[in-house]
Amino acid sequence: MAFTADRWGALGIALIAACSACSSPPPRAGGAAPAARDAGPDATPAGAFVVRFPDGTVAERGRRVDGDLDGPWQRFHPGGALAEEGRWVAGKKDGTWRQLAADGRELVRYEMVAGTGVERVARDDGGIRHEVTWKDGVRDGPARSWDDDGALVVDEAWTAGVLDGPRTIGEEREGARVVETWRGGVRTGSRVVSWRGHAVIEEAYDAEGRLDGAYLAWRGPGRKREEGGYRAGLRHGTWSWYDRSGKVTRTGRYHHGVHDGTWIEYGARGQELGRFTMKRGTGTVIEWHAGGKKARATEYEGGVPDGEARRWGRDGKLAAHGTYVAGRRDGVWHELWPDGTPRAESSWKAGLLDGPSRTYAEDGTLEIEVEFVAGIPR
Repeated sequence: MAFTADRWGALGIALIAACSACSSPPPRAGGAAPAARDAGPDATPAGAFVVRFPDGTVAERGRRVDGDLDGPWQRFHPGGALAEEGRWVAGKKDGTWRQLAADGRELVRYEMVAGTGVERVARDDGGIRHEVTWKDGVRDGPARSWDDDGALVVDEAWTAGVLDGPRTIGEEREGARVVETWRGGVRTGSRVVSWRGHAVIEEAYDAEGRLDGAYLAWRGPGRKREEGGYRAGLRHGTWSWYDRSGKVTRTGRYHHGVHDGTWIEYGARGQELGRFTMKRGTGTVIEWHAGGKKARATEYEGGVPDGEARRWGRDGKLAAHGTYVAGRRDGVWHELWPDGTPRAESSWKAGLLDGPSRTYAEDGTLEIEVEFVAGIPR
């Protein structure tokens, strides 16, 4: 187990990525005009423009005044059927807007007044995909999105163009879901990430959007993965990690983001594999193989690697060693074959490969040699 201060695992990243796909519609769909670059190569700061599909047929057409969309505007389906139409006034939607299917059916109609109103985007079957409230060309009020089955997947509120209020993204029964609160564009208060109805991350944020307070990650219902706390965005206090059976695999204390005090690692049967002691991020961080032999040992100074780093195989033989300076590799790093002969050697300077880098076969034959200068092979 690696004793790092990184956030909880790959599943959390995947969950958040999945929920990001459920986020509210891009500004292009909203009450404010798209940027000039969206209009394609035919765009002009002033006057009529046309955007074309690769086959040369019209995809979009309208007019700009001083860089802002102004006047009638149309978007077309491939094949030439009208897809959307309305009017812009000084870069803001105004009047009646319509969206149509490729067969000519009207999918949705809504009214805007100088960039103020509720904009709607429809699916091809006529159901609403997005609904966003605008005020004077800026998001202000509720915004919601639905999936193809009509399930609500985004429910949020905006004030003067920034998220402001409770926010839920994702669909509880089918996959990832996030429930959180924003104030003035800053995430704050409690946040829960769930997967198929079960919480997998519970955390809290302070008024500046930093993790602050209790943190808990779950493997599944009633089965903890990791728990601890944050203070002003840094891990602080006692942290513990658990295996699938609920046994503690390691535990220790952080002080404002760095290891502090005694850390202990445990094996699958609950037996102690080893322990080490740090003082405000200074000391040697040690990890163990399941059998109880050391796996890694890295010297730290003030919370960053600084000094010798070593790695051993499960047989207890030294497999690699090198040196860190202020958190970056520096000097010659060595990898060894089980018999202790060189497997690889690389020269580092301030975290970049700098100098010769060599790999060897088990019989000692040089296989590859590359010279680096500031991280770039020569």
